Parts: sequence; C-alpha cells; structure tokens
Amino acid sequence: MIDSRRFSGLQISVRLRTTASRLYGYNSTEFDLGKDGKIYKSCLTPQKVVIMIGNERAVWTYNIIRKSRELIDLSDFPVDVSAIDDKTFLVAMGKKGVSLVNLATKTVQHILNSNSKCVAYHNEVIYTVHKKKLVLSNLNGWIIKKEGLGFHANSICVDSKGEVYVSDNKQISKLDSVNYRKEVVLAQKGNGTCDIGGITIDKDDRLYYSDTTNGAIMRLKLNSKTANVIIENLKDPLSIACDKTSNQILVITDRGSNIEIWQL
Repeated sequence: MIDSRRFSGLQISVRLRTTASRLYGYNSTEFDLGKDGKIYKSCLTPQKVVIMIGNERAVWTYNIIRKSRELIDLSDFPVDVSAIDDKTFLVAMGKKGVSLVNLATKTVQHILNSNSKCVAYHNEVIYTVHKKKLVLSNLNGWIIKKEGLGFHANSICVDSKGEVYVSDNKQISKLDSVNYRKEVVLAQKGNGTCDIGGITIDKDDRLYYSDTTNGAIMRLKLNSKTANVIIENLKDPLSIACDKTSNQILVITDRGSNIEIWQL
C-alpha cells in the first residue's frame, strides 16, 4: 500500500509502503526476565535463537525452533548484544566493556575495555562507541582505530563494505570505510518529534530504523535521503536487529514488553 502521508519530525519526504510480513510475536512475560520484565536490546542468530537483555546481570536466549529458554550469567549489567554466528555473540556491558559469549558452553570471555552503549561485528572487527569516539578492535581486544563522532551513540551497524552507521535518538550518521568521514543521513527537524529507537542493516545493505514517535520501521534510501515505511502500526518500537542470512528483522515493541520478528 502506498499513500502520501508524511511522518512528523523528519527532514525527508516519506511515502508509505508496507512490505514485511509478521512471523512471530512474544510477550516478555514468557521469558521471565527478572525485575521489571522488560527487554532492552536483542538480536537474532541464523539458527533462530533470540538473544535478549533486560535489567539483570544476565543474558537470556530463546530457541524459536526448540521453544527452549536459557539464562547466561554475567558479572555486569549488559547494554547491547550483537550476534557473530550460530555459536557466539558479543555483549557490551556498562562497566566491564565488551565480552564474547559462547552459546553452547555459556562461557563469557572479556575482550575489550570500552564503556559503550552499542556494539556491532563485521569481518573479524568489533565496532563500539566510547566517549563520543568510534572504536574498531579485533577479537583479541587490540585497538585498530579510533575516530571522533561528536555525540554519544546508542545504536550501531555495519554494511558489507565496512561502512558504519551510528545513531542517537535524533540522528543517523554514516562513516565511510576508508577515511571514516562522517555524513549525517537522517536528522530530526528543529521542531520535529521523531525519536530513533535503533538502526540495522539487511543482507542487501539496506538501512532500517525504528521510528518510536510514529510507530513504524522505516527503510532509508541513502542516495535520495527518502524513507519508506516497511512495518507500521507498531506500539512504541525500540531496538531493532536483522539476521542477514534470512533477512528477518527483530523488533522490540511496547517499550520492551514484546518482541516481534518480521520477514522483509
């Protein structure tokens, strides 16, 4: 469906187009996530394992196929997760930096001192943001590069060419993979009310963001700086993540009370 409605708060023209189909939906009460029962960040592995963090020193996993849930204890409160493959994922923690977690053995290996609110992985490189700087490191924790951003990012993703996208709740910036020059690709109008809940990249290098104000998942066209609505009528969408093998997108909705998985 296409119409000419404009969503509030954006610097770009928006045309509505819904193309995704909903596959799964879960309420956070099904996972027994501890104190407030909310899901703050999540990601999806190629083998359909949902990795979730809440307000506890732990990570929860849910296997969609087996319908089984597990808990992995951590020594600190996690703030973000990023899947590497079917067996391992990265977790960013508030005070103790970034750790590598093995899903099978539940072992947690500390690898990087970086107080980052977001973490991503691409081609053996870890991407975090520490003190308004983009930090690139390898899986041994060795720093490869640091580049100034000028703001505190809360979401990060990387495309197949190594170009980096970072966002806070008001803007999305792109850093090229050669010189890491920053370009703002989406920004809130001065009088707008658009809140960006999170960003992600699919297998075709298309960029998505959650529009919390308007209850939608948007696909951003970088060349024209326009966006289409891919999923609409969501209640308070927050963090999003894409499994690039299946092009399925995971969305946390209702302020952390629900998780939905859609086929793009």
